Order: sequence, then structure tokens, then C-alpha cells
Amino acid sequence: MPAFGCGDLAAETVKAYADATGSDFFRDFLRAIRNNTRTDNGPDEHNLVVWEDENVLLFVPKAQVSQWELQLMVTADTDAGPVGNVVEADAKVRDSIDTGILTAQKIYAGLGAKLVTSIELPKRLCLANGQRLLYSFLPKLPWSMGAFSEAQQRYICGHYPEDFAICCRAHLDQGGRDHITNSNR
Repeated sequence: MPAFGCGDLAAETVKAYADATGSDFFRDFLRAIRNNTRTDNGPDEHNLVVWEDENVLLFVPKAQVSQWELQLMVTADTDAGPVGNVVEADAKVRDSIDTGILTAQKIYAGLGAKLVTSIELPKRLCLANGQRLLYSFLPKLPWSMGAFSEAQQRYICGHYPEDFAICCRAHLDQGGRDHITNSNR
């Protein structure tokens, strides 16, 4: 019996999605992030992307499981397909991952988070399923601890994801990029 890894949950989603739709989950996921529309009648801002470079994308997920959740997805590909774990990542991609993680942590530190749980969701080695390496960052906020709704698997956040993305980008523009070397888009 193989050992369990968090990435196995993503692999199950990738397979179930392909079986149900005949389409690639992560290709469609990236398209949905880039073509996001708001669910409210708020401002015209639809962008969920906080920061990106040629290898990774730091974004606010549309359906957050924690207030202020960010995710980092590797968008780089190898000759064999998407980079699905750090073993498949070359030095440039690893530098981008490090910069993306540092960017997320600097945003959280600037916004007052005291603890951030980081979860890596890699694909299994030697598995060709189209799965991309994904990180989820879940901050614990002193004023927003786990709530009854979360215990019931109903994740209710007091903000829209697009508005949190605006807040994160504003923090980067106000000096949160002190040691971040890649471009902010």
C-alpha cells in the first residue's frame, strides 16, 4: 500500500475531472483564474492574481478554505509535461517557487498574520497525469480563528477573493517587495 500524500487528493480531482469532462483540470483551472468574474456586483476588479513570473502564479483561490488563503501554482512545463513536484523543477523554477513562497509570507507578515500553515500538494514521482505542483498557504489570524462554520465544512470569509487580491497587490506596491527580485504583474 503506498503512503498517503496530500497531492493524492489533487490527483483524484484531476482524474475525476478528466473522466467527467474529457478536459485537463489544471489547464481549465488556469483559464478560470485568468478569466475570473466576480460573484457580486462589486467593482470591475476581477483579477485573482497577486504576483507571477514566467514559472509560477501566486493567487487568491475563488473558494477559500481559510480567510486570507493564498495558493502558489507552478505554471512551468518540462518536456514531459507540467512540473508536478520539486524533483522535476529546474533551478529557475525552484528559484521562482522560493520567491513565490517568500512573497506570500511577506504579504502575511505585513498584514499581521502570526502563523501560516503551508501545504505542498505534489504529484507522485514518475506519474504523468497533468498534475501541477501546488502550494496552499493558510494563515491563522488572531481575530479570525477557526469557527463553527469551518467545523461544518462551510468556509465563510468576510471578503470577496478579488478584494483580498487587491489588498495583497497593494501591499506589494507599498514596499512589500523589498527583497523580491521577480517582476510584479
